[in-house]
Amino acid sequence: MKVFITGGGGFLGSYICSELFENDEVISFSRNTYPMLESMGIKQIQGDLAYYSDVENAMRGCVAVFHVAAKAGIWGEEKEYYETNVIGTQNIIKACQNLKVKYLIYTSSPSVIFQGKKIEGQSENDLNYPQEFLATYPKTKAMAEKMILAANSENLKTVALRPHLIWGPGDEHFLPRLKEKKKQNKLRLIGKGEALIDHVYVENASYAHVLALREMQKQNPKLCGKAYFITQNNPVSVLRFVNMLLNAMGEEEVKEFIPEKTAYFIASIMEKTYRLLKIKKEPALTRFMVEQLAKSHYFDGSAAKNDFGYEPIISTQIGLDRLKNFIKNKT
Repeated sequence: MKVFITGGGGFLGSYICSELFENDEVISFSRNTYPMLESMGIKQIQGDLAYYSDVENAMRGCVAVFHVAAKAGIWGEEKEYYETNVIGTQNIIKACQNLKVKYLIYTSSPSVIFQGKKIEGQSENDLNYPQEFLATYPKTKAMAEKMILAANSENLKTVALRPHLIWGPGDEHFLPRLKEKKKQNKLRLIGKGEALIDHVYVENASYAHVLALREMQKQNPKLCGKAYFITQNNPVSVLRFVNMLLNAMGEEEVKEFIPEKTAYFIASIMEKTYRLLKIKKEPALTRFMVEQLAKSHYFDGSAAKNDFGYEPIISTQIGLDRLKNFIKNKT
């Protein structure tokens, strides 16, 4: 089967490519090219999601699409988020429909339903989209997810997966930032770090995506037109999550904390100041970041298990061991 992947050279996208390339013809669509994908013999096409012609020309002849690429982060120009996450998704859907693509798997995020309140074991059906968002990323991802699910039809089967806090070998964003903040003695947790959160090892996240595609190819699949949380199904405290990753990277555990109300006040001031002075650099604290670190948010993952058989195949401990070995071999 000919499969099209946006963001195939990214963290999650590269793992999905690795799972697919032995049995499927894979095309990666990104702004850049990546040596790792080249070494696997994966065809790479450069282009911009915001330009429909780029997307359609690259996707031609494909049967399935994984839309993984996104503008991530919690700060920045709203226009950039909108062009990539919303216009880009519109172009993906339009190209799929015009080119008679059969399957579209979208990488969403649990942040699309986060309202700054505790989420303690609720399912997808229990949680609605917020009326207001504290950051542009979840706002634009929610807009895109709605479009993906609305596009589901007999001709184009769609599904949205919501992996939460993906971690593992090859992460060039979250883990390096975490390590750098610790080295600079700038790492602080909100409250006492007791909030419980879900997370997912990267190979489990990629496995869920491929599993969803295989399930969509069966007769009368249950998952089409729906969104699913993808996690380790084993929530941990923020303190435990951060420290287990720091330990894997050979760093000391974090022991510094900021009261939640203090952190939220500082974040509000920083956001206003950065906007007033038009500072493009991300503030050290934002309200969205504070809420995410201070409020428990873990989910009922039974729908993914019931509808397409997803359960983590790599335990958290094995994932940590693999991360340690990766870092050791890299250094």
